[in-house]
Amino acid sequence: MFLFPLLSILFTLTPLIHAQNNTIPLHNNQIGSYNLSLNLHQTFYFQSNQAASLLAKRSSAVFLTITTCTQPQSSTKEPVPALQLFVSSTNPLPSASNHDPISYVQQPGYLAWNTTDITRVWITVAAPASGSLQGQWSYELGFSTSALMHPLYPPNQLATLDDTDTTHALFLSTPYLTSTNFSLTPLLTTSVPAELNASYCAAVLHNVASTANVTLANRSSLQPSYAQQQIMVGNLSLGQSYAVYFAQSQPNNVRALQLPFQIQTKSDPRCRLIYQLPFCNNVAYSVLANASLDIWNVTLSYDTNANTLYEPFASAISQFNCHSTQYSLVRNCSDCERDYKRWLCSVAIPRCTDPPADSSEVATYPYPAGTARSSWIQTTYAPNGYTEFLPCIDLCYQVVQSCPPFLQFNCPTDDLAALQYGYWLPGHSPTCNRLDLDPSLLVISRASPRWIVSPLSYLAFVSAWLLCHFL
Repeated sequence: MFLFPLLSILFTLTPLIHAQNNTIPLHNNQIGSYNLSLNLHQTFYFQSNQAASLLAKRSSAVFLTITTCTQPQSSTKEPVPALQLFVSSTNPLPSASNHDPISYVQQPGYLAWNTTDITRVWITVAAPASGSLQGQWSYELGFSTSALMHPLYPPNQLATLDDTDTTHALFLSTPYLTSTNFSLTPLLTTSVPAELNASYCAAVLHNVASTANVTLANRSSLQPSYAQQQIMVGNLSLGQSYAVYFAQSQPNNVRALQLPFQIQTKSDPRCRLIYQLPFCNNVAYSVLANASLDIWNVTLSYDTNANTLYEPFASAISQFNCHSTQYSLVRNCSDCERDYKRWLCSVAIPRCTDPPADSSEVATYPYPAGTARSSWIQTTYAPNGYTEFLPCIDLCYQVVQSCPPFLQFNCPTDDLAALQYGYWLPGHSPTCNRLDLDPSLLVISRASPRWIVSPLSYLAFVSAWLLCHFL
């Protein structure tokens, strides 16, 4: 009568005996660091806790990630081959010739595999053999029964770039619930090998020395209980390109990584980053200012000037009875005040940039020495020639749509518009300064003369579009 339980115990323990033969046990929600030399391998083993039950064998979900931190040096220009993964639920030593067929996600320096129905599993990480390589691989292996330990996010999903100056870069996080413990770590790199481009630990190892100041953003209104962080990174090099990652620590030791996007610091020291403006709170970019001036005094001077210019408009709109008089079926005075303020901030605080390499797509205007968009900038900062990144023309037309006709606000057309504004080109890097305007509202830009053969057809489109949205 004791035979069946005894056999069950022996059957259950048999895999454990195999697992002790030069294998490394895997534990839930853990990340381990390992080294592996050429033409060698390491084998890992996991058995579900439920599988050891005397009553029944139960399957478990498995989530595995491998991120390569360093790799051997190659004596040729050929890419260094990636580590290999072999998995088996029956063979204690899976290899290239004896393993289960699996499907996994692979990116440079990164591999992820998961399954939802497994009792026990052996995992082999193998290093290829090559006569042109010297050194070894180091890597992290993350294992969990609930989620990936190294999740990847596409560029711009956790944070985006606002702008740079010669030694700083400003980033804005995605909105998040204030009840969550949200924290991002910027990783600015210049030398991550192409074969390790998606590796968390490789990005950490190649992170350049920099400083980071994190503050809560006071920009566009967010839904209740949501917030955004702005991250000012300093101590960067002039005119330098960086690949920017964002790392995020999540519960259960999870190490998340946003894949990199490219940025470049500016070469003109008179382009200075400003943000946290009291009035023009959505301004977060470089402006014209002498490099020797205190940046917070520069910030306040631009913001105070814009606020002063806003006062006549505020007085004019206050004469209109917004509460009892309807001038549009879809817009009201609050829309008018918001859009006028956005437009005013974009032209009163022009964005400074380096001259573009290709001016056919990026909307810029090179101001000669002694000239500027406004007399206030000429008097206050005495520019010796600089390049402005022009505001999107949609900022102007948003005011036309949102404000009462008695204000008689009009936007320039034809050549004058081309001198003062730019057009947003979908699928490209930012080609004009949209401030905080939602890209989906940049509809005038999508019909810019770049895409329309006849100027008359462009003007006809603008008139029809404004008529449909204004009434």
